[in-house]
Amino acid sequence: MTWLFVVAVGPLILFHAAAFVLESLLWMRPAVYEELLPKFLPPQAMPLAVQAALLRVPFLNQGFYNLFLAAGALVGLLLLRPGYEQAGAALIIFAGCTAFGAGLVLVATTKARAGGLVQAFTGLLAAAVIMWNYAVL
Repeated sequence: MTWLFVVAVGPLILFHAAAFVLESLLWMRPAVYEELLPKFLPPQAMPLAVQAALLRVPFLNQGFYNLFLAAGALVGLLLLRPGYEQAGAALIIFAGCTAFGAGLVLVATTKARAGGLVQAFTGLLAAAVIMWNYAVL
């Protein structure tokens, strides 16, 4: 594993780990849902606290999706060593392409465009660097 791989894959891991913390661990804190809900949903007649309570389980699930995506990329990064490169590269490419696609969907369907662009870029960067290094392109 080289520094380039850490620099390329690290942001993908950090972004998705942070999303897990916000969506699964801190979701019911007013500062979190008051910031995120208006970006994900059109204006609603009910108070944000009620919306957050109703969406607690879906956001818990979404947060764990992000955690597992981060874990897959981390395991892939750790496997980029002799004898395991193909498995590591495959995990990182999968995680990167998944993050890229999910980021584009976020940009296209919500007001969370900045987060979606960061998600898409970190995924694209990770997948592209690994594919370029292993001549998959």
